[in-house]
Amino acid sequence: MQLSRIDMSALYFAIREIAYRPISFVFAMCSIAVAVGSLTGALTLLQGYDDQTQVILKQKQADLEQRVTRINDDVRKAMQKLGFNIIILPKDQNLGDWYAQDYASKYMPLAHVDRLVESDIATLEHFVPCLRQRIKWPETKWTILLVGVRGEMANPPLSVDDSPCDSVPQGGIILGHEIHRAFDLTVGQTVKLMTRELTVYRCRPEQGSKDDITVWLDLQDAQELLGKQGLINEIRALEKQAAWSNISRVREEITEILPDTQVVEITSLAAAKTAARTKALEEGEASIQRETENRIAILATQKRLAWVLVPLVFIICAVWLGLMSFRNVQDRTTEIGILMSLGYTAVPILRVLLFRSLLLAALGGLAGFLGGSCFGSLELRLLVPALLVSAVITAVASWGPVAQALHQDPADILRRD
Repeated sequence: MQLSRIDMSALYFAIREIAYRPISFVFAMCSIAVAVGSLTGALTLLQGYDDQTQVILKQKQADLEQRVTRINDDVRKAMQKLGFNIIILPKDQNLGDWYAQDYASKYMPLAHVDRLVESDIATLEHFVPCLRQRIKWPETKWTILLVGVRGEMANPPLSVDDSPCDSVPQGGIILGHEIHRAFDLTVGQTVKLMTRELTVYRCRPEQGSKDDITVWLDLQDAQELLGKQGLINEIRALEKQAAWSNISRVREEITEILPDTQVVEITSLAAAKTAARTKALEEGEASIQRETENRIAILATQKRLAWVLVPLVFIICAVWLGLMSFRNVQDRTTEIGILMSLGYTAVPILRVLLFRSLLLAALGGLAGFLGGSCFGSLELRLLVPALLVSAVITAVASWGPVAQALHQDPADILRRD
């Protein structure tokens, strides 16, 4: 009887065949699961290692940024506490005289400070105009440094605690340590300077420098005392972070805004902190680079190992599956011969075997995918490739034995049995 006359379900017979020989099916499924699991596991491990590398590098980068931020903050505070480190002087001022006399003998208009504040300068901040001169204090016969300052013009403004500048109210005076100690002066007392009466606003502690013989006045008061209305001889400023240890850039910007001036940079302990910042940045970047190179090398080694072991496992599993398929077909040769002698063609028999192979590939591929995913996170994008690989292995291992059995003469099969 031909197949077309029989209501036959290939899937039903395939399931019955599996139930009849479950151990053989389970072993075949395990071989596929091992092959697919080795591939899925290798890909999962490699992806997991790559993800872990990215996490480690991001953490190292974040740690480096935090470390540099802390150092930047330390440098900024150090520069503020140590005072302004940039001094702008008139261009025609002889620096030798300036260093020797502790003040500039040339002058520039106070409007220069307004031009700096209004400009979009990228290298400096917190500008303080000063009028500085060595004088003979007539009332005491002392030679002192008189410094007239105006409250700093800052962008952004500094708080009083952070400011490195002593601002003085009009009519007030700040006294250096040696001066208020020698004349036993305290805050609130009145002193006379060049016939002008001033109120002691603050008494500074000992500095061990020329500041101990310096007095500070409001800029306008100092200009009136010295007869220099509208004039100054210094502009003090702080370098922004973008210009740390880059005095040439500072000078270039100042020259463009105030071409009739020159710039002097005062080195301080902040320079050492700037160097520490640079060193920390370089060491951190080098550490990240080394970590990246090491992990790339390890990943390359793992990939080479995977490309050797995975194909080897594939070959072993395919050979094992082929032997099991050959054994399964051999055990069923008599059944195939009987069906063919009853009039069944190779097509319906092949269909039953095909459904069995599909079930074997699907279950074995799914088991291998789940088993391989245990080595890392569940990557659903690998499910379809896993099923395709299992289908290919099953087809390659099963096609030969099945084709050989179907091409045999039923009479020869039955004669042998």
